[in-house]
Amino acid sequence: MAISVTIDTKSLMSALKELPRNIQTNVMVGATRAGANAIAEEAKSRVPVDTGDLKKSIGVNREKGTREIVRFAISPRRGKGLGGW
Repeated sequence: MAISVTIDTKSLMSALKELPRNIQTNVMVGATRAGANAIAEEAKSRVPVDTGDLKKSIGVNREKGTREIVRFAISPRRGKGLGGW
């Protein structure tokens, strides 16, 4: 199953240009994080559950980007009690 997201970037960018640069960045980071969290929650609801470790390990991490690009990764995290990944 694929997940598709469409964003009207012209309208968004036009509205953001009216704001100071730091607020632009905060808005973009917050919106992107909210979207990533929603995808992570959906992934958790769909993952097969054996021990529950995979479900517990799914998380959202901000990745390095640029001023214009905000990135988040949704993936299993490593850690104690998570099967030694």
